[in-house]
Amino acid sequence: MNPVFDKTGSLHKTLAYEILSGFYPAGSKLPSERDLSEKYRISRNTVRLTLEELEAAGAIRRRPRSGAVVTADAPAILRAAPAAQAELSAALILPPDQISNPVVQAIFTVFCKYCSEKVRISVVFIDQLASEDFRSLRADMAILFAVPEAAVRRRLAQRIGRLVLLNATAGDCDYIAPDNRLAGRLIAEHLLECGHRSIGGITFDDRDPGSDFRQRLDGCAEVFDAAGAALHLTRISALKFSDARFRRKLVEPMVKAGHSALIGGCDAIAAELCAAVFAAGKRVPADVSIAGFDDQFYTQFMLPALTTVKYPAEAIGIHLAAVTDELLAGRDGHIRKLVPPILVERASILNLPHRTEGEEE
Repeated sequence: MNPVFDKTGSLHKTLAYEILSGFYPAGSKLPSERDLSEKYRISRNTVRLTLEELEAAGAIRRRPRSGAVVTADAPAILRAAPAAQAELSAALILPPDQISNPVVQAIFTVFCKYCSEKVRISVVFIDQLASEDFRSLRADMAILFAVPEAAVRRRLAQRIGRLVLLNATAGDCDYIAPDNRLAGRLIAEHLLECGHRSIGGITFDDRDPGSDFRQRLDGCAEVFDAAGAALHLTRISALKFSDARFRRKLVEPMVKAGHSALIGGCDAIAAELCAAVFAAGKRVPADVSIAGFDDQFYTQFMLPALTTVKYPAEAIGIHLAAVTDELLAGRDGHIRKLVPPILVERASILNLPHRTEGEEE
C-alpha cells in the first residue's frame, strides 16, 4: 500500500529516512520526479519543491537529464537538521514479552517513519505502571497492543485523552486492527474452492471476543457452517506452545485426526503442524493441506511455501500516523478501522478433485 501525502514535509521526511537508513546510499540516484509522484500519489510540483529543499541543504545534487544523486555528506546533513519541537506525545503501551513480536516491530517502524516530527514517541511496558493508578504516565495519546483488560483501559482513559487499541477491537475505545474475521473467511473460502470439506483448526485459548485468534477461527467457522462443511477446532495454551517440550504434543492429535486440511491460528502454529505432518511420514500438501495467518517472513521459504493471510502492518502503521496528524491539526482524530487483509496463495494447499453430483465416493 502506498501512503497518500499531502504535504511537502511528509515526502521530505520519507526521503530523509530512506537516505539515513541506507536505502539510498551516497552516490545512488533517487527515483525520477515522475516516479516519486506516482509512488506517493502526489503532484510533480510537490516532488519538485521537496527535491529543491534537499538540494539547498546539500543532501542531493541535481543535474539536467541525470536526476538527483545522494551526496556523500547527506547522512551528516540530515542528522544535523534541527528537530521539530514536540507538540504531541504518544506512548506505545504493551507487555514486555511483546517487544520481540514481529507484528509490533513492523507496525512501530512504519508508524515512526510516517508520523510527524512534532510527535514525541515513547514505549511504556504495562508492568511499569502502578497497579492502582497511572499517575506516572504523561501522554496525549496511548497506543495499546496486547492490553485486552477493559479495567486497565478505563484507568488509562482517566489520565490520557485518547486511547487507540491495535490488533483488536473494543467498544470502549478507538482501534485499528486487521479484519481478522474476514481473514478467516478468506482462508475458509479458499479451502472450500479447493474441495476440502473436513478441516481441523488449532488456535490459542483466547476467550476475548475481540482477540485476533478468536475472530480468525470464528470467520472460518461462519463460512464452513454455511457450506455444510465441518471445522474441528482445538484451542491450546499459548504458554505451553511457547515451550518446545510441549509444542509437538499439542498439535499431534490434530495431525492424526485424518482431516484433509489444517488451519493454524497463526503462522507459528501452521509451521508446527507442517513439521508434525512430516514427522508422521506424511506430505504437505499431498496428504494434508495447511494454512496459517500473518505471512511472517519465513512462510514464503517453507517447503512447501505456506498459504497464509498477510497481516497489514504497513497499513495499520500509516493509519496510526494519520491519527496523530489529525490531532496535531486540532481535529478529534477518532478512528475505528478494520483493515482488510490479503490472501497469499502458495503451495501448501492441494486442489482436490471435485466430485460431480451423484458420483460415488
